[in-house]
Amino acid sequence: MMKHVIILVILLVISFRAD
Repeated sequence: MMKHVIILVILLVISFRAD
């Protein structure tokens, strides 16, 4: 159901980790 939300969270985490 909330695939989009999970994807967005993962992208945010990757962005923070790729600082």
